[in-house]
Amino acid sequence: MAHPVLVAGRWRAAQASGTFRPENPATRQPLEEYPISTWADCEEALAAASEAFERMRRLPDAVRADFLEALAARIEERADQIVAMAHEETALPVA
Repeated sequence: MAHPVLVAGRWRAAQASGTFRPENPATRQPLEEYPISTWADCEEALAAASEAFERMRRLPDAVRADFLEALAARIEERADQIVAMAHEETALPVA
C-alpha cells in the first residue's frame, strides 16, 4: 500500500493513478511505495495551501513568528530522522 498524503492537516489515501517505489541509490534496495497523485489531489492540496496562506496573513506578526519558531523546533527535534531519510533516498553523506 502506498504512503498516504497529507492534505489540509489530515493524512488520507491518495486519489492515485498509480504508485512508484524509489530505491536507495547506494544499495539498490527498494524504499517505501508512494502514490502518483491525480490532479484531484493536487487541486485539493493547492486549495488547502491557499486557505492556509489567507489565514496566516491575517494573523498578527507575533503569532506568525511564534508559529514559525514552533515549526523550526519540531524540525530540529526530528533532524536525525530527516537526515537519515535524505541519506537513504540520495546516498549523499550524512555529514
